[in-house]
Amino acid sequence: MVKRYKLAILDTHPIHYAVPMYKLLSKHPKIDLMVYFLCKINTKKHFDPQFNCKIDRVVPLKGLKYKFLKNHSIKSAFPPKGLLNLGIIPEIFKNKYDALLVSTYPPTTNKIAILIAKLSGTPIILKEEIDFLNRPPKGIKGFIKNILFKIVLKRLDAFLYTYTLNADFYRYYGVPEEKLFFHPCSVNNEFFQKEYKRLKKVKEDTKKRLGIPKKNKVILFLAKLISIKRPKDLLRAYENMPNKDNISLLFVGEGSERECLERYAKEKKLKNVEFYGYKKEEQIPDFYSIADIYVLPSEEDRSPKALNEAMNFSLPIITTDKVATARDLIKEGQNGFIFKSGDITSLRKHLITLIKNADLRKKMGKKSLEIVSKWNFNEDVKSIIAAVEYVKQKNKNGKNKAE
Repeated sequence: MVKRYKLAILDTHPIHYAVPMYKLLSKHPKIDLMVYFLCKINTKKHFDPQFNCKIDRVVPLKGLKYKFLKNHSIKSAFPPKGLLNLGIIPEIFKNKYDALLVSTYPPTTNKIAILIAKLSGTPIILKEEIDFLNRPPKGIKGFIKNILFKIVLKRLDAFLYTYTLNADFYRYYGVPEEKLFFHPCSVNNEFFQKEYKRLKKVKEDTKKRLGIPKKNKVILFLAKLISIKRPKDLLRAYENMPNKDNISLLFVGEGSERECLERYAKEKKLKNVEFYGYKKEEQIPDFYSIADIYVLPSEEDRSPKALNEAMNFSLPIITTDKVATARDLIKEGQNGFIFKSGDITSLRKHLITLIKNADLRKKMGKKSLEIVSKWNFNEDVKSIIAAVEYVKQKNKNGKNKAE
């Protein structure tokens, strides 16, 4: 009989990137899974301050064993702030889990859960997407953070790292290699690759429906229109490109920068620049399917899932040195280009190179699909099980020594 491990996952809310993986994990014969959510965002229409609009997103939870914990915070809950769920205390004590997987460290609830898990003897696995790329610790504040990180991380039992720089962060604080488990930053590859195969057969029809000229090459930006994503850099790079009559630039997403971008495009009389606003998950494959190049010019981004999504559609990628997962997902000159954030000249140069060369786009797109196919939910499930088995064995050995 297969040994089943009682695993609890603590997550801020139902996230459309994570829930399908949780469902896959829950079907594994070795896992008896319970997922705790700290708030009900993504269970009904809500206002997203970054999108700057109401989001009609409902993440389906059917098939998953879960519980929403009552939030006692007096602040408005928008993760990771405004989350104080005291119900996690009795849940940990009474259920005697084999391990607790904490999906992110900042919420107050998660810090409480870590403390209670330590008191109850429950092994703790941490998944926190953090690195030194964009915000290295500096000054007195950085010094204090360094001390706190060393104290906290030393007391945790295992770590899921989602990209190379994430692992380097843990190594910096002395986490031994045996405690590190690669948990690739993934999206639902199966869904996106099925959509890719379906939609590539009707690409011309999709372009017509979306109002894109059949002959035009398509440059796609699909992300939140916020300052750290630097969408205006792409607009300015496009502004000085040759033969713009045969190129369409699409912005898919909402955010505080949209009005500025639309005004700039209008003032500069830029043709073939389209803004489509926020789209649901089931709508975005249409845009990936008609794109020829995907661009993300961020000045700060740890693990933008749109990068993975675009690669599932066999697209060449242009992104910056400030996108942490680009170090793993983008092989320079093989499936895309990485340029220095803010360097609009380099961005324009890469765009022109890809627009002019159909064979290069095809070759790079094929490589993108090959790379991202290895970053999948099955690997995520394997890493979680490996981490659980490690902490259980370590816990067992510790008890034996004590006896």
